[in-house]
Amino acid sequence: MADAINPNDGVRKANEKFWNGSRKFNLALSSYFAYDTYKEERAQGNSRLGSLGSAAMTFIMPELLSPMGYIGYEFLKAAPGLIYNGAQSISQQVRQMERAGRNQAPFQSNTFVDSQQIYTMRQAGMALAEQSKYALQQTLMGDEARFMHR
Repeated sequence: MADAINPNDGVRKANEKFWNGSRKFNLALSSYFAYDTYKEERAQGNSRLGSLGSAAMTFIMPELLSPMGYIGYEFLKAAPGLIYNGAQSISQQVRQMERAGRNQAPFQSNTFVDSQQIYTMRQAGMALAEQSKYALQQTLMGDEARFMHR
């Protein structure tokens, strides 16, 4: 009897091909990130050995942990710095807004230069207001006098 054809062979081969390709991609990505870590560590002034150790950990950690575990590890590693920087940024914005609020008095930084025309117009307006005030007083006094002398 001839060899029986197993329908799962095609699935198994496709699966192997996918995972082999995926492993190659992960290896390439891990290599790139390890090289990048090494360059960053050296740029920050760390020793070659320390930089190499950090790069090795960056290369090995995704293989030791699952991809989601590694993402969680990186998030937990970065979280304190993110929280601190966020708090600093908010504090700085609050101080800036308080400073801006103190400087919001009307006409505080303006210096007015009056020309003769503006001065005359202002004086005319003040005179009109005074006349109106006196006219109101005269009216009230006249009404009061009329009421008293009935």
